[in-house]
Parts: sequence; C-alpha cells; structure tokens
Amino acid sequence: MLITERQLRKMINHVLLEAITEDSIRASIKSFGFQPEIAESAIAVKLLQEKIQSSLKIDPKTLCLLLKAAIAISGRESSYGKGLRYTYTSWAETLISQLHNSSMTPVSIIPKLIPAADTSIGPTQVKYGTNFGPGTELAAYGSQVGITNAASLSEYPKAIMATIGMLAKLYQKAVELGYTNEPGISSKAYKSTGSAALDLAIIGYNMGPTKITNYCGTQDIKKPCAPGSPDIVKNYMPNLAGSGITSFGYIGEVSTDMTKFSKIDTLF
Repeated sequence: MLITERQLRKMINHVLLEAITEDSIRASIKSFGFQPEIAESAIAVKLLQEKIQSSLKIDPKTLCLLLKAAIAISGRESSYGKGLRYTYTSWAETLISQLHNSSMTPVSIIPKLIPAADTSIGPTQVKYGTNFGPGTELAAYGSQVGITNAASLSEYPKAIMATIGMLAKLYQKAVELGYTNEPGISSKAYKSTGSAALDLAIIGYNMGPTKITNYCGTQDIKKPCAPGSPDIVKNYMPNLAGSGITSFGYIGEVSTDMTKFSKIDTLF
C-alpha cells in the first residue's frame, strides 16, 4: 500500500514530537541533580508511564508515589546500587538466581549449585522467579518493561520498575482492605510515608505479602484478622520484628529517603 505525502508527514511529525518530548523529559530530570542511576530510572519510568499505568492499573499520582518509594527501597537495600556489600555479592546472587530460573539448567545439578531456592537479587532485592517468572501475576508487566530474566534485575532502572510493580500489587491489596492515603496509626509512634496503604505495602515488600491484612482488637497491639471482622482498626500499622530491622524501622528509613526525591512530583 502506497503512503500519501500527508500520511508520511504525519508519521515524521509524530516521530519528531516523540523525540522532542523525550529530550525534554531527560533535560528536566537531569536538572534534579540525582545520581545518574536514579535519573535514568526516573527517565525510563516517565517514558513508559502510560504502559506502566495501564498494566498495573494505577493513576499518575500513585505511580509517582511508588516510584519514590522504589528508589528509597533501593537506598535501604543497596545504597542505591553503590553499597560495598551489594557490589561484592550481587554478581553471585544474580548468577544463582539465573541458574535457578533458567530452563536450560539441568535439574539434576540444581541442588549442588544453588543453595537458595530463589534468592533475592539486584539493587532492590527482588526474587525473580517468585515475582516475575512464567505464570506469575507480574510476568506480563515484566515483559512490557524489559524484565525478561533474572539478570534483568541487576540493571538499576529495571530493578526500580520491578519494585514499582510489586509495590503496586501490595498497595492495591491494602486499599481493598480499607487502608487509605492518610498516615498510619499504631500503639507506638513511627515515621509514616503519609499513606497507610503505602506503609503496609512496604511492610509486605520487606516481610512478605501475608502481612497485608486487616488488624483487629481493643488492646494497644492489634492482631491480624479477616476482612469484614467487626473490630477492624482502620489504617493500623503493626510493628513486626524482622531480620535485623523492625517493620517500623524499615518504613522509617524508606519514608525519610522518599523526601529526597520530592522533585519527582513535578513529573506527574
């Protein structure tokens, strides 16, 4: 089929407009003064904004919130991909995960080579097989943003998009349970992100999705309970003991770091 001159000009104008838009986004984000890895991640998310929002079923405001949280989590987990421990161990963790999740690895040698079933890898410490492997809830989203194998998660921008995807699902579950974008409450003071739904999503990210539940009771410390229970405490946040840090300690570190990236708000 022949293309008319008008159609050709329209195609050229569309390409030029996309190029101008991308240049504008890059210039704007680079003016924020973030370290290169963080800037490139923000650029990648902004350029894929419509695709991410459509796949995860979130709005721009939520994407902005989750992007800042994902970057802050990378600060906690790997010093934004620059920490000494992360630098020296990331290659081994990635190799183990790649072998475990590769269909080309003979099953008979897996127990000898791989001590962990599906190790956490990358700057945000994500388990590829559990979250993005074939048949998982985020597999389609992962394919759309370039998370195609375990090694993808060693790339900082893709690790950030992986964490956005995981947080989105946890955040949505919290919202379904009645958590809101108001500060969380608890028997003990803690530094909230300002969104109880995000606070609980961050706990779920760090301690597992089973922590995303309602909490009930009349005592100071509430207990997990089923949705619809009569004594659910709205926006209650549990202070749980973790590996080296409590749930409140983890939220506090992430919340504090999120404030460093408030300039991202102007993108959305």
